[in-house]
Amino acid sequence: MKEAFLRKSWKELLPEASSWIDRVQIQTNLGEGSVTHLVGFSKPAEGTACTLLSATLTAAEKSEILRGAEAQGWSGGTSVEVMCQGILYVLLPLAPVNRCPQIQLDRQLGLDMAAYLQDRNTTQIAIHHEASTLEVLDGLLQGQFRFTLKAKGAGKPKLTDIFLCDLPPCSAEAVAYQKAQAKALYLTRMIQEAPPNYMTPARMASIATDISQECGFKCQIKGRDEILAMGMEAFHSVGKGSHNEPKLIVLEIPGKDTSKTLALVGKAVTFDSGGISLKPGAQMDEMKYDLSGGAAVLGTAYLLGHMQPATNVLCLIGAVENMPGFEATRPSDIVYARNGKSIEILNTDAEGRLVLADLLAYAVDTYHPTFIADIATLTGAVLMALGTMGAAVLGNSEAHVGWTLDMARKTGEPLWQLPIWPEMERVVQSKVADLKNIASGAVKGGTLVGGSFLREFVGDTPWVHLDIAGVAWNTMATGYPQVGGNGYGVKLLTGLCLSTFCGKPTA
Repeated sequence: MKEAFLRKSWKELLPEASSWIDRVQIQTNLGEGSVTHLVGFSKPAEGTACTLLSATLTAAEKSEILRGAEAQGWSGGTSVEVMCQGILYVLLPLAPVNRCPQIQLDRQLGLDMAAYLQDRNTTQIAIHHEASTLEVLDGLLQGQFRFTLKAKGAGKPKLTDIFLCDLPPCSAEAVAYQKAQAKALYLTRMIQEAPPNYMTPARMASIATDISQECGFKCQIKGRDEILAMGMEAFHSVGKGSHNEPKLIVLEIPGKDTSKTLALVGKAVTFDSGGISLKPGAQMDEMKYDLSGGAAVLGTAYLLGHMQPATNVLCLIGAVENMPGFEATRPSDIVYARNGKSIEILNTDAEGRLVLADLLAYAVDTYHPTFIADIATLTGAVLMALGTMGAAVLGNSEAHVGWTLDMARKTGEPLWQLPIWPEMERVVQSKVADLKNIASGAVKGGTLVGGSFLREFVGDTPWVHLDIAGVAWNTMATGYPQVGGNGYGVKLLTGLCLSTFCGKPTA
């Protein structure tokens, strides 16, 4: 019999905020009662005056609030509480970041509001902001996320009412979308945070099955024998050392335009030990996050299940565990991918591209998509190129890369284009097979090598590859700078699915 923990439903691992979000009232008309008003402020430089970032407070009210704060000895360096005309105002500083997009600063303000409220019994708040109150709300909602398996948990969110002070008022549809998006991100982040003895390939498949039934779209789960029968030796090779069977998760979501299909392909290595090419022990515990690409695709599918995408959406997730068992793939083994190309595996820790290779080929030859976006924590090299402030995008269509970059700006998930140099084509060619999964040690630019390898499996289909190894966890790239998973990619992928490609990036 399995341990009690492993018998738990995945829904029991969701944060308390996931059920709270259905109960909390988010309104655009300020109600009555003991409402705490949260107001952001900016202070451009030392010695300059503070500016309250509210679109609804009058100039006289702002002046009175600032005078009340200064009477307490406040000079604008920290947050402060001010009583003004019987109302409690909490002034919170906008993050002093020079090159961070405004959308992320707004989210950070919301996160700071959540931190302020964490140890207080406040139940009703009013959010003031002059830019996007919805983005501040987004940060506030994500600040309620607590993943914990402690016997005494982190506690439930206390808020019962959130009032949005914005001009013009936010629409009910926009607020409903924020709540649905929050739940999708809670799901994605829970998958990232869950321990690998729980979040196995089978568990991810179970989650996909459950949400497909809840949302009413088609789901197929294929196991080891079916994966092999479909000619996916590359994908299969990654999981040979583990007793946990690999799972191919296929979700089909109908869109408004059924003549087109956008394919989302996610790498979900539920734990990556490196296989026979074993990783160093330091920080190996973080390798449970190697499923972040697949988690983002699953979270996107959940969100799309509550609205209709512009076109049909195909979600493919390759869930597998990479372990050094007695049947594990060895360096120098050769396998055949679904498209018939042979691959020499020189390093079993370059496994993500083997998973994606077969999934990309399967998407192309079975569903004939009009566009493919794959997402993966693919290379450590991307951190050397871009650090943890943004993900990399590579692709075979400049127009589609431009569309993706444009959507990243709109959704506040930073992205930077890297090239696939023509010269890279030969560095992934093997002497004894069609391809090899790593280049020689003399070749640098590991992220470009990974992109060049994957390009071999998409043919002429427009395709972009998102390498999120630097931003999926322990990063400030989304405006949620806290330890752990952050759901990077859900907003970007959903934005692509809800919009229609127009042939060129928009201004």
